[in-house]
Amino acid sequence: MAIKDDILRHLVIARVCQPQSKVAKVEYFKSYFDEDVRPHNIYRYMGKLYNTQQELVRQISVKHTMKVLGGRIGLVFYDVTTVDATKG
Repeated sequence: MAIKDDILRHLVIARVCQPQSKVAKVEYFKSYFDEDVRPHNIYRYMGKLYNTQQELVRQISVKHTMKVLGGRIGLVFYDVTTVDATKG
């Protein structure tokens, strides 16, 4: 099970490599991919992702976590402090 979305893939990699603000991600995209991405485009994409792919992302995350942990999950933390679907 996978989400075939290049933007999401780049955002996930950027989150791991540059766990900072969306503005820092803009600089990351410019430096490593020579892509001019504006912060509001990231916010809009996150709103779209929230509205259309949230459940699939959750399913993939749970399935992978259960595989890694041998089938048992005791506690799950989600970092949603910067996700605001109303900014889309």
